[in-house]
Amino acid sequence: MKTSITVSSIHLLLNSKTQENDESLFDTFLDNAGYSLLALRYMINHDMVSEETLKKVQEKSAAFNQELTRTVQLNNQANNQK
Repeated sequence: MKTSITVSSIHLLLNSKTQENDESLFDTFLDNAGYSLLALRYMINHDMVSEETLKKVQEKSAAFNQELTRTVQLNNQANNQK
């Protein structure tokens, strides 16, 4: 069974920009999340994950996407207030 991670989630993770020369801790966490998602996608597409695990992932993916979107919105609000 193959599944996909939404393009919008990866876009949000990989296109985060900083205004400073050094990355913030927040940006580092976003980078790590992006790499984790890419690794999971690879594992799923190469049948390295059980059907049971895939079902759990699918159940939680909508909640994850909502939380990720909210987190990015909060970060943007914080950056706009600086």
